[in-house]
Amino acid sequence: MTRALLLGLAGVAGCAMIALAFVAGQDSHDERDAGQRPALEAPPAPVAPAPAVPGSDPGLAAQEWLRAFRTVAYTDPSATTWTERVRPVVTEELAEQVRTLEGASGGTAWTDFVARRCRSSTRNVSAVVPGEAPRAPSSAFVQVSGDVVTDCVGEAPGAVEPVEATVEVQRGPDGLWRVARRLF
Repeated sequence: MTRALLLGLAGVAGCAMIALAFVAGQDSHDERDAGQRPALEAPPAPVAPAPAVPGSDPGLAAQEWLRAFRTVAYTDPSATTWTERVRPVVTEELAEQVRTLEGASGGTAWTDFVARRCRSSTRNVSAVVPGEAPRAPSSAFVQVSGDVVTDCVGEAPGAVEPVEATVEVQRGPDGLWRVARRLF
């Protein structure tokens, strides 16, 4: 009977040790995975977009313009930082017109955008020069479109806002194309 009791206690102790090892393994497994899980509170601060560059063809120029025009982040110094982003991809005449917008406050919409730590980016950008559109060796009309997505920290993923524009693009003396004006 003593021998049976000892074997029974050894079995219970063995099961207890296995259960403790399992629980301890789960805890350490959770700690290892914690560093691999996406943060629930805040995504990393947005990285500044690559500088916009004039295009080697009208469609590329229009795409660069749309990305620069519709990219904005709560880390931007002001609501009109986009005016600096578009400068390399617009003509001097359009750059002068855009400069008049610099320094605008953006009002309560900008204040709310910053407070919610939002960022907007343009995705799925495409451009086409319609066959029926007027065109010259140094001027073309381009239809450009994309999806603007605005995400804010701690909020559900933002809705997709389809955007489109028709722009006139001109070839500069350097042979590169830049947006001269937005028609629609």
